[in-house]
Amino acid sequence: MMNPQLYCIAEEELKAYKRPISLKTILNLLRRFEETGSLEDRPRSGRLSLNAVRVHVVESVMEELASETSTGSSSAREAGRITGLTESSIRRILHGILNLHPYKIQALHQLLPADFDERQNFATWALAQMERDSQWLLNVMWTDEAHFPLHGDVNTQNSRIWATSNPQRCPVSGSKTGAVTAERYVTLLRDHVVPALQERHALPVVTFMQDGAPPHFAREVRAFLLETFTEDRVISRGCKFKWPSRSPDLTPADFCYGAIPLKSTHGEDSGISEIHKKVEYKIERQKSEYTNLE
Repeated sequence: MMNPQLYCIAEEELKAYKRPISLKTILNLLRRFEETGSLEDRPRSGRLSLNAVRVHVVESVMEELASETSTGSSSAREAGRITGLTESSIRRILHGILNLHPYKIQALHQLLPADFDERQNFATWALAQMERDSQWLLNVMWTDEAHFPLHGDVNTQNSRIWATSNPQRCPVSGSKTGAVTAERYVTLLRDHVVPALQERHALPVVTFMQDGAPPHFAREVRAFLLETFTEDRVISRGCKFKWPSRSPDLTPADFCYGAIPLKSTHGEDSGISEIHKKVEYKIERQKSEYTNLE
């Protein structure tokens, strides 16, 4: 009588065949299992097959390409140009044999263990505020920063990191200009933000929110905010109501500027004046969409 375990394994092996199985094939499978305890093909001796050589070459080329970039990305098309293989062959080897997958580069904030409790506590407090005052959420002034590169930056649309799992790697940005300092930030608040709120008669009811960036945490900045909004209407690091660290996904402002295209129609990087126009256009368009929803 056939061993039940052997029968199950043999049945799975037989299902892999596309053509009808002959009696000789079945006997060979049984003999192989009795001799080796497995239905896998015996390792062959001699020279490596052409396919095995190609796999080794493609793997080496992809590793070399990844080592030449700061993000660890590599290109199947470039590997094909170097090896002389077609791009489809490169991808077939990467996917089917090396079990690699292309991961798009994304800039992410790494959450620390303590961040989860802070985020949950803030969300619980915010929900309580909304239950107490149905208009509270609409009167929060959400703020965030956005970096608009004037020169080359990592092309996250075309760059891919080939790996067996998501490497969770962040790209390194290019040069930065016009860095925000505490002095510039206070000037922005005093000369632009507060007058705009006063013009709309909203200053007495607005709750001002900011993240924990170093310029926001400066003594003169906190003093100005507490004097202008009072401690009960400021959400910030070092204040009565703390903004959770590394939580840009909790503020609506994070979803506004990411959709602004920074390339001009001629494929060149945008200048400062052009970026200003695009930001203003985006804001006005969102105002119009919000008005239409009402």
